Amino acid sequence: MHLGLAEWVAAVAMPGEYARHAEQALCMLLYRLASPVRLKDMMHVFGVSRSQISCVVTDLARFLYDRYRTIVSYCICVFISN
Repeated sequence: MHLGLAEWVAAVAMPGEYARHAEQALCMLLYRLASPVRLKDMMHVFGVSRSQISCVVTDLARFLYDRYRTIVSYCICVFISN
């Protein structure tokens, strides 16, 4: 089954405060993973602080890994250490 971005974001049912801004959180994670970009540079794109971006990206990466770990081959420790 192929889901569009809006349907996928709704299906993920993210926890807590990220539920309201799930699409933006996903965009932050994808932007961070797509290229070597500093949090400082992401502040201008997303209009939030570095600490908020860091928390959102790290929490979402862990959430997605925990949820899909059985079908994803990925070492989260590599992502977090960078």
